[in-house]
Amino acid sequence: MKKKKTKLIIGEALFYMALIAVVIVAIMFQAKKVGPRVVAGYSGFLVLSSSMEAEIPKDSLVITKSVDSQSLKIGDDITYLINPTTTITHRIIGITENYQESGIRAFETQGIMNEKPDEELVFPQNIVGKVIYHNYKMGRAINMLSEYWYFVVALLILLIGFYKSVRVIFEKSEETEEKKNTET
Repeated sequence: MKKKKTKLIIGEALFYMALIAVVIVAIMFQAKKVGPRVVAGYSGFLVLSSSMEAEIPKDSLVITKSVDSQSLKIGDDITYLINPTTTITHRIIGITENYQESGIRAFETQGIMNEKPDEELVFPQNIVGKVIYHNYKMGRAINMLSEYWYFVVALLILLIGFYKSVRVIFEKSEETEEKKNTET
């Protein structure tokens, strides 16, 4: 009896954790947003171009972590803002420690598939974070989910209803079984 209850609690906890994860992903990849969404210092993006194809294919999920710009070095992949709604993920190929004697650190970046470095330097205030993880298959799945989100929501509602119904049925059958055992 206790094992069944423990399994039920663990199953329910896992179910709600998965549901929370889906909601967080939906919020992070909301289509009509201004600027990157940052949750606990982490941001998620989908790669829209092939400028990093050899390392990070187009449509990949990229997770970045907010870092101090002083910790960045040549060879790090970073995501940065080029305007309030557009980010780019490129590799740092050069660092200017004292840009125009202002004391500001600036970064020269380049997509590894591009022939030339980016025209503009990247300043610390525009850096969203350092790339810590990327995955092509997850990016494709998120693309599909964002395209068909209304079907996913409907499916989740149906699954929650099914899960609750099955749980009620099993609880009633356990109660009936217990009554039979106590009567005999």
